[in-house]
Amino acid sequence: MGRFSPKQKRIQPSSKFARALATPDDPIIGSFKQSVIAGELRRYKGAVSSTAKALGVAKKTLEKYIIKSKVLKDIVCEITETEIDFVEGKLHELINAKNLPAILFYLKCKGRDRGWIEKNDLSVEVKPITFKYNLAKGGQNAAKRSAKENA
Repeated sequence: MGRFSPKQKRIQPSSKFARALATPDDPIIGSFKQSVIAGELRRYKGAVSSTAKALGVAKKTLEKYIIKSKVLKDIVCEITETEIDFVEGKLHELINAKNLPAILFYLKCKGRDRGWIEKNDLSVEVKPITFKYNLAKGGQNAAKRSAKENA
């Protein structure tokens, strides 16, 4: 299923981050204990807007809190990875049920190296534009001379 990048790690129950959330000297971030923010983030599955609304703060304020706290950043990454794993599982269920749109979606995402890619053909047939002109020789009478030569 999903792979973790080095920056995104799951929080293990025995880790210092999990223990930090359980301690009574829970760090205060803004006007909230870190564990309160973490609980709301989990409740709203990492949706920052919904979590901010539940806490009664602006979305930008909550984003600043998350940036300040490594624990909160790790929680958001963990939630995101869990949600991606869940959705990938549902996609595989649809593929197993022979759902054609799901199959095509999977191939367009994962099978790009094998040519499963949508291409928009934006090519336009352009015909060359040609101009025919004669350079006039000799001033005012050039037009008259050229008309006589062509007649």
